[in-house]
Amino acid sequence: MLLNLFLLHLSTGSSVSVNPIFEKTCKQMHWVFTNRSRFLDKECNNLVVPHSNSISGGYCLASLVAAGYYRASVIHEVFDMVTGLTGELGLTPAVSGSNSGGTMFLVRYFALRDSAAESLWTFPCYLLKTGYRTVCFLHGNFGAISEECYAEHQNLVSVATAVIYGGLIRSNGGPLGVVSSYASVFFSFLNNLPIAEDNFLLFWGDHAHWNLHLDINSAWSVAYTVISPREAQGNTYNFGFDCYLSRGFRTNYLGPADKWYLNMTVYTLASISANTLTGISILPFSWAGKQWDNSADQSGMSSALKIVDLVISFAMVRKLAAQHTLLMTTSRPLCESGCVLLDGGFTDNGPVTPVLAHGSRADSNMRPVHISLLGPSNTMESIKYLMGQGPLAVWTGSGLNLCPFTQVTICTMITEARTLLVPMMEHEASNDYKSISHHYQVYRPDQQVMSSFCHDPLSFDHFLSMCTGDSFCHCAAKAVPGTMTDVQFHVDHYVFILSMVWLKPTQLASRFVEKYVPNAVLQMKYYVHMASWFPDFVAVAPQKGGIGFTKIAGHCLLDYLTYLVERLLKSQTFVRTQAHATWVGSSFPPCGYQIFRKVRVLPGRVGGT
Repeated sequence: MLLNLFLLHLSTGSSVSVNPIFEKTCKQMHWVFTNRSRFLDKECNNLVVPHSNSISGGYCLASLVAAGYYRASVIHEVFDMVTGLTGELGLTPAVSGSNSGGTMFLVRYFALRDSAAESLWTFPCYLLKTGYRTVCFLHGNFGAISEECYAEHQNLVSVATAVIYGGLIRSNGGPLGVVSSYASVFFSFLNNLPIAEDNFLLFWGDHAHWNLHLDINSAWSVAYTVISPREAQGNTYNFGFDCYLSRGFRTNYLGPADKWYLNMTVYTLASISANTLTGISILPFSWAGKQWDNSADQSGMSSALKIVDLVISFAMVRKLAAQHTLLMTTSRPLCESGCVLLDGGFTDNGPVTPVLAHGSRADSNMRPVHISLLGPSNTMESIKYLMGQGPLAVWTGSGLNLCPFTQVTICTMITEARTLLVPMMEHEASNDYKSISHHYQVYRPDQQVMSSFCHDPLSFDHFLSMCTGDSFCHCAAKAVPGTMTDVQFHVDHYVFILSMVWLKPTQLASRFVEKYVPNAVLQMKYYVHMASWFPDFVAVAPQKGGIGFTKIAGHCLLDYLTYLVERLLKSQTFVRTQAHATWVGSSFPPCGYQIFRKVRVLPGRVGGT
């Protein structure tokens, strides 16, 4: 079908009307939005826009979140009209961004979506009648796209890998080493895929879809983190947080600096993108190279101690690399002395930075002006960090939910109690607490990649409140170029609409649990209070299957993401039309802060001119 549409496109031009499926779906959209036609123009052209879709990390948590979201596009074309994921309507993303578990999902999705394999997706359990729904939640399959995340499959493959490759793993860094990292990605997630050509670029050439309406080939940016002392600070000894850089393996806009990974396989790049184990190993030795405030040191010993810490950290990094515990490369530019490669979540779990770096290289009329994210609950901290308004989310597992308690509400209560108690402390205790907090937080203004449109301080507040209300939020933003982020400088402003599906407990999630999750599930011990914490699963909770998911937990998450796309169709359509207006330049998002400043200087007002 896609080949026929492409040939039709070549013979008749690039108008949206050449796609009969698009025309049919447009009519259905107009029927859905009866009496609200101001959202759409007659031919739905204002839903055609260069867009990107980013999937954050989290191993199986990320995989099932993405599968539930992508599955909605297969259920009905109207959902694909506003998400633009399958390619059936010719609206594939200009660039897909992925990190860690999101990368593993996309490798599976790209490898299987055009294959002859059956049952790629399963029908959502929540759309079945009550009796069938219970059986589906308890016993239904996840489908070929997500079958690798069934807990029994994960546990069996993990044990088999440890038994067969245990000796090789022990001699190459142990359970946190390079071989362990590669094996956990390849055998647990990717080994059963029908991939004929595994070279990264050739794989993409075989599986990329053409965007018929924009007349461009879709692209893919696989996020990773590189610790590059020379690139960040011009030295070869500091492997601290200030040398952590967010980068992407791109399929398009390749330059001389990208030659080092062109011969790598898609398996290798996926394991680098999901290399959390190296991040865990190097994390204790990343503090010494961090910039410290030594103004309170009266003895002058802090500088000497920092030098000692740097020496110890440097020696340990080299030792761990020699033991193959850390994944290090010398083939990357400016890495002749060695750079460490690890999970992209240690700098940007969105991922947003690699997508903006890709977009900044595109023609001005083909930059993604709608950037959508699928993120776990702590992604909001990453958004603040990327806007230059907060620290790197080091203590939240790089954006994942790693609460040590099964009931995540306990962690929420502790956080709220800490926020309330600190201002009540005595002055000296409060200052000591804030001093320790600042010393062990990572602030990096040079990693800011976006700012709120018009620099309105309320933009992020509105963004947060929208997500808190209905798990979906959006705001207008502007790309901030920089050499440290690899976002290119350009003569015009790169304005885009940022939207996010947020996996945080909300009233919408609570109503989903009460209405669709069977009573047989809610009577189980782990799920009794599900309405208070769903969908914020602890990433490795044993009750949900560890890294994998049991049937119940998996179907709850899959169905909720599909339900969100269905429930929020109006909001997502509005965001897409706003992005289109920004793209064609017919209107920019309203600038409330500019209006506020103009009102203050109106003639006749006290303080005005």
